[in-house]
Amino acid sequence: MRLLGVLLLVLAASIGGCATSYPRPLPVNLPALEGDLAALQTQVMALALAERRKAGITSDLRIDRRLEAAARAHSEDMARRHYFEHLSPEGLDALDRLRAYNPRFVGLLAENIAAQRYVPAAGFNPHTFAIRIVDAWMTSPGHRRTLLRPGFQATGIGVARSGGEVFVTQLFSGPLDRYAVVDRRD
Repeated sequence: MRLLGVLLLVLAASIGGCATSYPRPLPVNLPALEGDLAALQTQVMALALAERRKAGITSDLRIDRRLEAAARAHSEDMARRHYFEHLSPEGLDALDRLRAYNPRFVGLLAENIAAQRYVPAAGFNPHTFAIRIVDAWMTSPGHRRTLLRPGFQATGIGVARSGGEVFVTQLFSGPLDRYAVVDRRD
């Protein structure tokens, strides 16, 4: 089944005494982004936090480098292989990608993605694109719900560009709560 909209994932801890073997996490040493992509990432974060404050959510999201690494990896993969989906062509989702950097993650995880085209000859304005991206998320009920969910405590944004297209992935995480919604592929 094709997953549309916002992807909310919940991973419950193992019950019982079974030992679980986790792979070693990938390093989170992210190379610096190019100037305009770094500006886009910063602007998307600032606008997302501003929307949360406008909605009365006073707690800021802390930046989590592991979420950022997983988000950037997804944006780079979409840019490199020319697709735009929450699931990779192999069927990997946000939780699968995060576990490469944080194998022991347990909690609530959600993902917003965006892609915007531009004409390279006309230039790339990070501020304009950040406004378009966050506005699009705020007008989509599922993306808006994710962005404004008060239970999230951490976030990471990853951006990538290929030709005349920019890809943005924002991951959110927080503790499990009794209101968590499971929306994992079948």
